Amino acid sequence: MGIEEWALLTARELRVLDIAIRGVPTKALAYEVGVSSSTISRWLAEAARKLGLESRLALLREAARCAATEPRDFTQLTPAEREVLALVCAGLSNAAIARLRSRSERTIANQVASMLRKTESDSRRALVIAATRATNDRETQLALEP
Repeated sequence: MGIEEWALLTARELRVLDIAIRGVPTKALAYEVGVSSSTISRWLAEAARKLGLESRLALLREAARCAATEPRDFTQLTPAEREVLALVCAGLSNAAIARLRSRSERTIANQVASMLRKTESDSRRALVIAATRATNDRETQLALEP
């Protein structure tokens, strides 16, 4: 996606998007901007529509790819954590991942917590965004492969 596509967004949409790709939860973002959570969701959905993306999640992923931030270190994740990370990035809940992997929900929660610690991510959303950014880097991509 080029700079001309991003120019379609308003300054307000760009500000909200910039905060969102740092992993700030919608409720905290809404508080920071001074609007409701539903307004934030609506602004992100409108920005996604302007860019021809199918969802807010697709918008956040695309913005994360374009953002220039320090990459996280995914090389220390275990193979099991990498598998769970792929499912987290696909948007699955801990319960859904537990069912798919025939593990307890607590085990999955512990693995997610471990990944947050190892990658120094503040939230699940920040972890997904960092993983999305990392897939652009070939060396990190290899580290993420199960």
